[in-house]
Amino acid sequence: MARYKLNINGDGVFYPDGGNLNIPESMDNRHWIEYQEWLAEGNIPDPAETDEEKKVRLLGQLRSQRQARLTDTDFYGNSDVTMSEDMSTYRQALRDMPTSHTTISKLESPTWPTKPADE
Repeated sequence: MARYKLNINGDGVFYPDGGNLNIPESMDNRHWIEYQEWLAEGNIPDPAETDEEKKVRLLGQLRSQRQARLTDTDFYGNSDVTMSEDMSTYRQALRDMPTSHTTISKLESPTWPTKPADE
């Protein structure tokens, strides 16, 4: 583990073992100066998150967006509404999203099914 770690926004660093203390990017800040000296020695900070952590975060975002899309079409499942086969297929494709998007690249740019026209 490196002494420093990039933050998730990519616009700063922090001490991972120092209570996640963020280091402001300022030459008036002694911690920032120490960090710059540490980089000059050839050191490299740890990435903001591991690939596995990134997948977990992105999968959570995908599930949240998927749930919103499912909720948007829930009324088609009411007993007094007949759900078309296209809508049923669309909703199943949404439910399948977490298992069909298993790589970081697919999670970063998910291919969402197209919602059929309102019936």
